[in-house]
Amino acid sequence: MIRHLSSFELSDKVKKQDFTYLVQYFTLGFADSDDYIDVLEEISFLIHNENFSKENYELIQKILSILRQNFSEKQDQKTLEKVKRIKDELNN
Repeated sequence: MIRHLSSFELSDKVKKQDFTYLVQYFTLGFADSDDYIDVLEEISFLIHNENFSKENYELIQKILSILRQNFSEKQDQKTLEKVKRIKDELNN
């Protein structure tokens, strides 16, 4: 069941690599503006410390695309640059 999550619960989903849930969470509109920032920060930390399966790598790419779209719509250039840096780090 998908529902709005607290910052702690979102952090837990990222740490447990429950990326399928997070994609649905964002796509179905349960996220608020803080959730986008929180997940971006958690993913930024996680990619420096983990290796991912091909499936999880693709799901993280999808999440980053969703985040990029959100920050683009809000014209948040600073956060868009951070998303780009994280995508670049993930791809290296």
